[in-house]
Amino acid sequence: MLNQPKVLQKAVEELDSVVGRERLVQESDSHRLNYIKACAREALQLHPIAPFNLPHVSTADSTVAGYFIPKGSHVLLSRTGLGGMTHCGSTQRGT
Repeated sequence: MLNQPKVLQKAVEELDSVVGRERLVQESDSHRLNYIKACAREALQLHPIAPFNLPHVSTADSTVAGYFIPKGSHVLLSRTGLGGMTHCGSTQRGT
């Protein structure tokens, strides 16, 4: 957010309007802080805490981004790799 001053300003404005400057944020405020929740989700997508998702098993033969994945294959997805992807290129969905 430091690199995006307009995003930071919008988040501060949401905090000021929902919480105000007189008190700290409470958990009960979270349902009204939608923009800040969206910023947090975006940050975690771009910079995930864990490097990999949980392992999956392919339930059908699949082709993803030109790679053949046979049925029954154990698949580990890199979260850091997925965060920057804008499309997958999957021709079948079996994982």
